[in-house]
Amino acid sequence: MHLSDYVALVAIYLLYKALNECLKGKLPSAPAAVGRGLGILVFGQFVTLGLMNYLVSRFGTEGFQQFSADYVAMLYVPIGIIYTLLAGYIAARSYEGTKSMNVKMVAGIGLLPQVLFTVFNFNEGVSSYLVLVLLIPCVLIGGHLNKCSYNKTLKAGS
Repeated sequence: MHLSDYVALVAIYLLYKALNECLKGKLPSAPAAVGRGLGILVFGQFVTLGLMNYLVSRFGTEGFQQFSADYVAMLYVPIGIIYTLLAGYIAARSYEGTKSMNVKMVAGIGLLPQVLFTVFNFNEGVSSYLVLVLLIPCVLIGGHLNKCSYNKTLKAGS
């Protein structure tokens, strides 16, 4: 195994632990919920896109790498949307009564890292711009999903 294989395994483990803590851990205070939402927004996209590019570079053959890289670029939109929905969901997961404010803060502050993702994404096409445009609506939808959620184990923590 190469060093990059170990780095990929550690990244997968850290992403799993972060998602598990955010979704099933103890209910945080409002500032901590905002921090968790922003953390998942940035860390989740960064790690997932990095892992996909790693898989293409590690396991793709010469002729297949460009084909796979195009698929990575196409999957940028669903990955970005999933993590923006999660960011809103996690920001609204607080024991304080500031859920709406938390979601709005994540939507506003989350624009800066998403702009950086968009600027430094060297893929052709509109995929990175689409995620940037959908950031605020998806975060708001994620917060609304948390408010309407009937899954009490995710809301109450374990």
